[in-house]
Amino acid sequence: AEVHNTPWNERFTYVHDIGSVDGGLDDQGFHVADFDKQFHVSPFMPMDLQYRWKYRISDSEFYIRMGLSKNDESIFYASMALSGKPLTRTQANLLPFRYPLACIKTVSTIYYQALRLWLKRVPFFSHPQ
Repeated sequence: AEVHNTPWNERFTYVHDIGSVDGGLDDQGFHVADFDKQFHVSPFMPMDLQYRWKYRISDSEFYIRMGLSKNDESIFYASMALSGKPLTRTQANLLPFRYPLACIKTVSTIYYQALRLWLKRVPFFSHPQ
């Protein structure tokens, strides 16, 4: 999985062997990967956290849940569930024109939420480099 951090425009790749013990299936059929955070994404999250990613991918669905914890206490999670359907080349080419403001809305929402956290005086963690 490739992860980006918006303010610094950096990217980091986490690679997991989904056939290993830590990357195996749980009792609900999700692939699970537990690992330490190695990349600074948000100035409101410290680096000494652990990730738990759960995901399931099939021809008709994509689901991912990314959780952050510290000492087995859940700190944050985000999830996304998508359903799949066939996409023609024409449909793919028209996507940027059908949803031209989607990227602007996403980035604006990230900064709006960051402002709200900053106004609440949530602790700020500087970039480690």
